[in-house]
Parts: sequence; C-alpha cells; structure tokens
Amino acid sequence: MRFSSTTNHNRSQGFTLIEMLVIAPLVIITISGFVALMVSMVGDVLVTRDQNNLTYEAQDSLDRIEQDARLSVQFLNTTEALPSPQGINDGTGAFTNTQNTLILSSVATDENPRSDTRWLIYYANQPYPCGDQETYNRIFLIKVIYYIKNNALWRRVVVPDWNNNNPVDAQTICASAPYTPWQQNTCSPGYTASRCQTEDMKVMDNVQSLDVKYYSDPNSSTEIPKEQATTATTIDVTVSGSKTTAGRPITSSASVRATKINNITAEATPLNAPTVTHSQPSDRPDRAVFSWNDLALASQYNVSYSINGGSWTNATLDENATSYTVTAWRGATISFKITASNSTYTSSETTDIITLPLWTAISSPSGWVDYASTFATRAFTRTQDGVVVLKGLIKDGTATWDTPIFTLPEGYRPDERLIFYVGAYNAGSGYGRIDVLPNGEVRFMQGTATWMSLDSIRFLADDSWTNLTMQNSWINYGSGYAPLSVASDGSGRTHVKGLVRNGPTSPTHTIIGGPIPAAMQPPKQTILPGVTSGTAFASYDIKPTDVVTRSAVTTYISTNAMFYPTSYSGWTNLTMQNSWVAYNNTIYNSPQYTKSSDDIVTVKGLIKSGTVANGTILANLPAGYRPSKKMIFSSVANSHHARIDIASNGNITIEGGGDAAWMSLDEISFIAEQ
Repeated sequence: MRFSSTTNHNRSQGFTLIEMLVIAPLVIITISGFVALMVSMVGDVLVTRDQNNLTYEAQDSLDRIEQDARLSVQFLNTTEALPSPQGINDGTGAFTNTQNTLILSSVATDENPRSDTRWLIYYANQPYPCGDQETYNRIFLIKVIYYIKNNALWRRVVVPDWNNNNPVDAQTICASAPYTPWQQNTCSPGYTASRCQTEDMKVMDNVQSLDVKYYSDPNSSTEIPKEQATTATTIDVTVSGSKTTAGRPITSSASVRATKINNITAEATPLNAPTVTHSQPSDRPDRAVFSWNDLALASQYNVSYSINGGSWTNATLDENATSYTVTAWRGATISFKITASNSTYTSSETTDIITLPLWTAISSPSGWVDYASTFATRAFTRTQDGVVVLKGLIKDGTATWDTPIFTLPEGYRPDERLIFYVGAYNAGSGYGRIDVLPNGEVRFMQGTATWMSLDSIRFLADDSWTNLTMQNSWINYGSGYAPLSVASDGSGRTHVKGLVRNGPTSPTHTIIGGPIPAAMQPPKQTILPGVTSGTAFASYDIKPTDVVTRSAVTTYISTNAMFYPTSYSGWTNLTMQNSWVAYNNTIYNSPQYTKSSDDIVTVKGLIKSGTVANGTILANLPAGYRPSKKMIFSSVANSHHARIDIASNGNITIEGGGDAAWMSLDEISFIAEQ
C-alpha cells in the first residue's frame, strides 16, 4: 500500500485585518478591567492598612496618656503663665483645658517614674530640713501637657526652676547629683532656649481633636465642668484622627477612661494662717507696718488693705517680704488681710486693723513745754489732703535766734524754707516768727520764752507748685526760701507760699506777683499777716488775681496763705456779736466758716465797728467746728497785729490789738476736734 501527502503552500497564517479590528477592543477592555481591579484591590489594601495604623496610633497615644494620668497628682484647668518658650504658641501664655488640651500635675522623680528604685523629690526646709523628715515636705511637682499643634498631638513637660543652694531658698530641693530630677523641660522642635533641654514628644500625627471629660470618681457618669478639673479623680479621653489615603477620607477615634491612683497630696498645706502684728514707725506717724511670720510651705502671700472702709487695694509685695507698709493720714482706720498660698492651697484669712493717731506729740530738745492744760498741747499732724498742721502754746524753751524747737519727720516737711507769723507774748507787740525747713526743723526766730503759739502754722507738703510771675521789681528771695508760688490740695483749697524782696517799700498796694491761675483765685480780697525785715510785722492782700502789699515793707515780705477758690460754695454765715458787722461784702470776704473732708475748719471775713476790749466775743462756732482746747491766732487789724482766740466752746474772741476800723479773720484755720 502506498501513502502520499499533499501540501498547500498557498494557505494563509495569523489573523486577518478584520479579525484584528474585532479582537483589539476586546483585549483593551479586558486589560483595563484587570488594571482597575488591581488598583481597586491595592487601594483597599492601602486604606485598610492606614485605617489600622490610624487606629493603632490612637490607641498607642491613649496608652501613653493613661500612664501619665494614672501617675498624676492632679488634673489642672490651667498652667498659669509659663517661662518662654514653654507657654501656649511657644510664648509665655497659659495653657487651659478648653483648648484640645490635657494638663496634668505630676511628681518629679530621680529616675524614670516607672522604675522600682525611683524616689520622689521634695523641697528643702518646707517645713523640715532634708533628711529623715523630708518626706513630710512639699513635693516638687512638674506639669505634663498634651496639646495639638499642626495636626499632631504633642507631649510637653514643664519642670519648675530648682537649685541645690546652701543656705536654702524657696527653690532648693532635697536632691543633688546624680539624684536630680529625671524629668527634663521640653519645647517645640527647633527651639534652643536655655530651658529647652529636649524636644516635645510627638505622640501622634493626623490628629483632629483631643476631647477630655472629667469625673469625680471612676463610676460616675456626671461630667464635672472643665474649670473644676482639680476636683476630678477620673478622666475620659478621646483622640480622633483623620487622613486621606488613595483618595478616600479615613477617620478613627479611640477612648480611654483613666483614674489617677496617686494619692500623694499635691502640696503640703500651710501649717497655719499667718500671724499678723502691726506697728507704727516712730518717724512716720502716717504709716502702719503690718508684719507676719514666714510660713515654710507658702509660695506667696496675698495682701490687701482698706482705708476708712473704702475699697480693698491689692498690695504688691517684694520677693520674700514678711511685712507691708500702708501710708494714710491722721485718724485713718486701716484694715488689713492676708492669706498664704501655694499652687494648690490657700490658708484661712488673717485680719488686722489699726487706727492712726490724730496727733503726734512734739518732743522738744530745746526745752519747750506746754504752757497750760487749758490751751492746745504741742502736736503735729498731716491731713488726707496733705496739709501739715501744728498746734500748741509752748513756753520755757531756748528763745535764741535760729534755734531748733523740734524736727518734723519725713513726709511732713516743706520743699523749701517757710517763714510763719505767729503769736508771742509781748514780743514785737505780740507776734513772733517761726521757720520750717526742708529737713523738718522747726526753728525759733523771734518771740519770747514766756509763750509762743504754733496754732497758725500749716502748709502743704510734697505737692506740685506753680510759680507766679514777679512784678514791680519784686524778685524771689532765694537762698533756700520758697519762691512765690501757688498749689491746690485735695479739697480744692489754694495755697500760697514764698519769700520775696527788692520791691518798692511804698506806696502800699503794689503788685508783688501774679496772676493767680483762674481756678485758684479767691472770690474776694483777702488780708493776711506776714513778716518783714527779719522780725517786723507786715501785711499783704491776695486779690482775686494778684498778691499785693498792704503795709509798708522793708527788705522782704513772707507769704503763707490757704483759702478756697471762687468755685467753692460750702460756706455758712457767721452770726456776729457785740456790734461787729461785715466791712464791705462787695470787695472783701463776708464773715463765714466751713469745714472740709479732712476736718480743717476755715474762717474768713473782714469785719468792723464792734467792741474792741480784750475778751470781746466776735462770734461762736457750732459743735463739730471747735478745737478741744483754746487756740491763739495772729491776724491783721487796721494794718497792725491783732490776736484772736478760739475757745473749746466755739467762742471767737479778741485778745489784743482789736481795732473797730476793721479786723481780718482770713488767716484762721484749725482742725475740728469736737
């Protein structure tokens, strides 16, 4: 049998064009579907992975927070101000627990707090020295702060300043190398400040929020307000994260409930409230010094005071202060209160009260004593408005030119030397001269040892004065004496002072200086006594605008005046007796009296036509406007010296130099005592 085969060499191989056009789209669709399937599968894997990572990171951050919370001493609602750059926004501002923030107060240790061999660190001498009893001292605490910045959760540690000083101070701790605090101050990455020992720990990225709730105990479901965080024992913390993976948003949150197991007292409580005592400096009767014992456990003292029942003023204390001085005025009642505190506790309040003396007795090294018990006793004071007032009838001292009688303390002194015209027994027809110096010396210049009156001496201490413009060749005397100037006190009274010279001796009524500022001008012409030629009597007027001479002046004339300006309306008319009447109400002051809030009674007026015999009653001041004992004042009567007394019963009497032509009451002022 014979086999044979035949091959057709013209047969076509592969796909035809038509076949390719049909198959190609099918292949592309198949490949695209496969790629999409693969992308979807990879995306699912990435999303699942990142979802798991985000959940893990949230759980891991909560583990860290839980450890810190369990070991904390207290949950805080604020850090208060912090050293830069550890405050909020890397400044000094306080963190608060309302800002996605958790603040913990924790103990400082000499090793890792999770170590079995770690020791707590205590302050030295608070209250016991370092050693066997140091564990009873105040504990050295740190702050741990969890906060969100740039979508990340950070952990910051703030360690207070400390030292190993000997002798110890408020920052000395019972630890020395190598047993110093294990915890270190941390700051945001990139900061190189001396406080920044290391960087804040980044706990978690992609953080959306940190929510903290506070509870009074582990089983409580009633939330405590955030501002009361210090009372909580348990917190519920939720960390929420979010990110985008493979174009898909991913979110995750996790929560933990943690209870602090540390029953250590945050701070040792001050043993007692401060014990307060008060005293008065012998050289400053307008001051009260309140002192208290220094409590070892107190980090600060909170002091405030009130004067005469007014609003309370918080005192600013120097570091380590154990006393505080309050400056007031005569008769002021000063109330004082103090608490001791540290960062956790405040002691009970201790109060004290003192009333400053109305007067301070004058002790004279040159032998001056009180004249008699019926006259004002020698003393000085300073009113609420800063007016220094002297009183007293004195005798038997050294009556030698320029001899000190006594010295006023600091705060009771004029800025320049002042000359006062005073009453004196038979010296210069019944008047004398006393000077008051910037160093406080009150000097006898002219008079007699038989008796001298201090009752006309009063001046404004330590105030702002305005110099008047000199006129008619008058110039300020200089040589340490006050220039001609004016000032206003707290009650609105105008004060004039100054020693002037070189002006014309005649005619009288020439302008010395002015004009007086409009707000300080008196409503009417005022007539006052002064001193010229060392010890001679002179008088001058204060017109509404200017200071002018009245009597003949030689060499110089002294001015010292106090009066109310035109705007004052609190006057009461004096009822004149024994035919005395107002001189001229149009030009001169009407006889009137008033009393200011600092108890200074002021009398004014130009009177005429009455009985001039010694002992004649001019008028009577009512109760509340009277001195406690008789006082002697010098005045002007028809351009010469006159003596006017005011008794404890309010009678204003002529006691020498009376003149029916006219008499001035304008220089009479004193402090009411009854």
